[in-house]
Amino acid sequence: MYQISNVLFVVFTILCGEAKSLAMLFVFRFLAGCAGSTPLTVGAGSISDLMVASERGRATAIYSLGVLLGPIVGK
Repeated sequence: MYQISNVLFVVFTILCGEAKSLAMLFVFRFLAGCAGSTPLTVGAGSISDLMVASERGRATAIYSLGVLLGPIVGK
């Protein structure tokens, strides 16, 4: 699931750069957002499947740092 969504995200992002009209850009950007949201929605489930309950809190906190620090670092 992760690899498929990563490939789709890259493809739709490239198509955004090649869009010939504003409507094409909106559609490709929407599809890129849908594909790019997969790690955010599936990530917590993956952590709970892979980690024991005592280690799950720390792993979730580290996983969430990318989402929380991304806008701060990118600014």
